[in-house]
Amino acid sequence: MVATVTHPYWAQITVYADGSSVAGTHVHDSTALQAESAVWLDDVRYVLDRTLALDTADPLGELSGHLDTAKVGIYGFSFGGVTALNLLSVEPRVKAAIALDGVLQLSPAFGAKLSSPFLLFQSNPDPPPSEFQNATGTAYLLGLMNSTEGSFVDFDSVLTQEGMPDPMNFGSIAAARALAVTNAYDIAFFDKHLGGATVPLLDGKSAMYPEVTFAKKP
Repeated sequence: MVATVTHPYWAQITVYADGSSVAGTHVHDSTALQAESAVWLDDVRYVLDRTLALDTADPLGELSGHLDTAKVGIYGFSFGGVTALNLLSVEPRVKAAIALDGVLQLSPAFGAKLSSPFLLFQSNPDPPPSEFQNATGTAYLLGLMNSTEGSFVDFDSVLTQEGMPDPMNFGSIAAARALAVTNAYDIAFFDKHLGGATVPLLDGKSAMYPEVTFAKKP
């Protein structure tokens, strides 16, 4: 099961189950990232609580008894990436996390010694973020050459399909290739750390993906 999160007032519009909606009114403040990240952390903890409750009390009776609540992972992009790490640092029910070019150095993950597995996929992994350096458990730091933050999601892919590629803002790596590489490592990470699979891709640098730099702890 996959649950996605919309952050009310941050998103352009949030539509609730009853049909009501909330327009996006939040103005991003780069000087208040710590306070903003705390709101996003509260949002994902709420979604986690409600999602796991469906295993025992799904009003529709569709998910009750069908969720493996012992294998919960989270991944996020950009500000969602640091939210994923923050949740991992405070929530024992979450067993693994991926941050795609996340905005780092925000508490509680910043300064923490994370013991649960996580993967950082960065457009620029140098210098290594403190979250990776301080990790006491399994941690991966990957870099995607010739990419930018937007390479990790489908913005560039959509623009390319519309005949409007934008290498200035999305790097010179081909949009489809960037997504293929990102997806390969995301799936491999969760297969290994949630599914218990043997995944050679995470053993070291891969000849299949020469554009990826690879570092691992321990």
